Amino acid sequence: MRLLELHALLTEVIPGVFTYRWAFLYGNTGTTLGTTDNQLMDFEITATLIDTYLELKSSEDLNMTVYDKTGRGVKKRKITTQTTRVPMDDIPSGIYFLQLSNAKNNSQTIKVVKR
Repeated sequence: MRLLELHALLTEVIPGVFTYRWAFLYGNTGTTLGTTDNQLMDFEITATLIDTYLELKSSEDLNMTVYDKTGRGVKKRKITTQTTRVPMDDIPSGIYFLQLSNAKNNSQTIKVVKR
């Protein structure tokens, strides 16, 4: 059984503009944890309500796939260790699922809403 723990830090950059920092922790339950039992995916996403672009920042290279609500992949992109702006104006308004995965095959999915 896998345990998923989500750590979120919300920071107000300027009044009304927030930065979200997500850290996802994977581990096994029922065992003593060692240094190899946890894999940390560390990335920042500016907002989950988006208009024309999605801004991501990661401490490691990630692969990003955007799925619509039917599960169809609508966009793929490689996220580098610098801040990456992903244009989202080419997809219609709606609910999407953003899947991020790293080289160790750890992945996390986040729901985003495109206005």
